Amino acid sequence: MKRFLSMALPLAFIIPFLWAFPSRQKQPESQGLPLEISEYYQNYNFISSFSSKPERETLVRYLDQEKLPEKLKSDRLEKVFQLMKRVKAKVMKFDPKMSVGVKPNLGNIFPSVMIEVRDFKQNGTEISVEVFSYGLKPEENFRFIALYDERRGNEKEIPSEKERIEAAKSKSKFSPSKEIHKWFYVDGQWMRQEANVVFLKDKR
Repeated sequence: MKRFLSMALPLAFIIPFLWAFPSRQKQPESQGLPLEISEYYQNYNFISSFSSKPERETLVRYLDQEKLPEKLKSDRLEKVFQLMKRVKAKVMKFDPKMSVGVKPNLGNIFPSVMIEVRDFKQNGTEISVEVFSYGLKPEENFRFIALYDERRGNEKEIPSEKERIEAAKSKSKFSPSKEIHKWFYVDGQWMRQEANVVFLKDKR
């Protein structure tokens, strides 16, 4: 009994000490990003995956309205529309005085691409997010849309975001575009600068 107590007492001090240390397992690249930034990229990839370019060009015309016109409504397009509004609301001109107008170019923020977060660096109220952008081929885009409609948007039965990014990677004949997205903490929320830093050639 005395021997058991002599072993148990040191363990009683050691276990809480070890518990205080965080896990050393490797985390995804986006782990640690503010939730509203990581959700921005999830929403962006959903829009790219489950709507076609012509559909997005149509929906963009109605983003200043609260509701989508009945003639365009479907479960899929209604969700895409609402996510487009969220994405639009997170994009800003960094310095409106340097350009004409203050609204982002909506044609530029909804291209047919999948975005993969690779890394990020934070300096106070500024975050630089390094991403790879993969062009999404029309046939792959239409496959995702067909699956979504067939499975009625059931998240357990449609390709996950990771699977969709991997599909875009595997079908692409070109190297991904490497970009740096600048985020700024403005009036209590994270906002993305419209202009990106794009690397013309990624030397490896």
